[in-house]
Amino acid sequence: MDREHSSKKNPWLIAGIPIALIGLGILISQFFKTKEAPVTKESVFSLWVTEAEIAPVEENNDRWDKDGSAPDPGALVTWQDQVVLETVVAKDSLIARWDPVAISVGDVVLSKGGISTSSVKRIARVRNAGKGNFSVALFDEDILGRDFIGGWTIPTAQLRPGLLELKSGKALRRIALAVTLDDNLDVPEQSYTPKGAVYLDSTPEVMMETMERWAEEAKEELGKLGETVSKGIDRLGQEVGEGIEKLGARVGKEKDRFKKTFQETKEKAGNKGREFFEKLLPGQE
Repeated sequence: MDREHSSKKNPWLIAGIPIALIGLGILISQFFKTKEAPVTKESVFSLWVTEAEIAPVEENNDRWDKDGSAPDPGALVTWQDQVVLETVVAKDSLIARWDPVAISVGDVVLSKGGISTSSVKRIARVRNAGKGNFSVALFDEDILGRDFIGGWTIPTAQLRPGLLELKSGKALRRIALAVTLDDNLDVPEQSYTPKGAVYLDSTPEVMMETMERWAEEAKEELGKLGETVSKGIDRLGQEVGEGIEKLGARVGKEKDRFKKTFQETKEKAGNKGREFFEKLLPGQE
């Protein structure tokens, strides 16, 4: 009887062991979990643009690109009159998204094959100050440079870990920035709208130098494109000319061969053959 009673208990005992181990693991992880440091005036935030939504047309109701495609947005973040983040360009996007880590061809070339974690992070670092602001703005890349879309100026004192979101009824409808403490890339699952943020209708002065650099780079790219096209046209013309010369030479050779064959045939055929060919090809003596 006791043996039968014990056998009934064993399955419950076996099932309870994994549950107990899981519970123990949770308790241990909570005990050793490092608590997030409190935000102070000396705290350094890492932030990056995660998403932006753009109106389908510009403020003047024109399309963003002449071919009717969506804009190619990229973002800038400035702090203390310095550009602290420039994102990659998101091609043909009304809703653009960016990651905090990205590797470009330039990273690989300039680093001579050695890539570090700091070189691939696309994040801005901003210190939490009692006063002051930082700015974020979006630009549409085109063949002549980049056009301003919209942006925001945000008090640094409003920063805290989470997803910072701002919305407007203008060209830049929505922008979201991930904010963490230090270099931690784990964003808390909470969103907020900072107080005192001001929408930007025009390019901030601190970003003008970067826009001028973009325009200069676009000009150089156009020059290189024009040079490439010019070389291509010259090469095509040369190839066509060479092709015509080769064709002329081939035609001349075929003509000479035909005359030679015709002459040999004439001589072999005798008078009767000569009369036949003269009727077939009048004017050939």
